[in-house]
Amino acid sequence: MSPVRTLKRSNPGDPFAVVLRPVDSTEPVVLQSARDASTATVAFDAERQRLKHTHVVGHLLLVRQGQDARPLLWEWLP
Repeated sequence: MSPVRTLKRSNPGDPFAVVLRPVDSTEPVVLQSARDASTATVAFDAERQRLKHTHVVGHLLLVRQGQDARPLLWEWLP
């Protein structure tokens, strides 16, 4: 498995984040955060393509952060 670049752009105040949970780690990794849903969806797709190309295995999630934190998109990367 290729190493995961851990951060592009992350701001804890952004309401959305693209998160990777690699199978060989217990800690999730925030890859990017976004201020709006459209930007977050584009970031999720870009990260999915990049991670598949580099053969990273794990769960890729798009999450809404904050008090109402919840996953919005989820994909298994085999």
